[in-house]
Amino acid sequence: MNLQDIAQQWIAVLIPLFPFLSKGTAAAAEEIGKRLGEHAVEKVSRLWNALRGDPKTKAAIDILVADPQDKAWREVLVTSAISVLERHPELLKDISDLLTQSQQVTLDASEAANIEQIMKSNGSQEVTLKNKSKVRDIKQNMT
Repeated sequence: MNLQDIAQQWIAVLIPLFPFLSKGTAAAAEEIGKRLGEHAVEKVSRLWNALRGDPKTKAAIDILVADPQDKAWREVLVTSAISVLERHPELLKDISDLLTQSQQVTLDASEAANIEQIMKSNGSQEVTLKNKSKVRDIKQNMT
């Protein structure tokens, strides 16, 4: 995976958290824990601090808080993220961990059939069964 792909995935994980991260409150930690797991709070904080420390990203972050789908500003942020990764390659491990964890899928079903999860990296698939549940043909493929 090249830096462009990594940066795009990193930004895709962070954008939904921007409203919480930009406030810098305990609510941010709570939301990160809820969405990505408690183990992700410190990693997301490191990545957020590295990204927002880049002067080019301030406007992009502010706009993406208001409009997370704005493709032009997403690209600005991806370019900034690449720059951050070039200066801080140690962040790649945190990003890799987050991308793996963010691809977890939990299915809570009373009846499930023909479910396939396809991922580009590592991850897990969890199926929680209720009393008298039926499950058939569940697959997980790593590419």
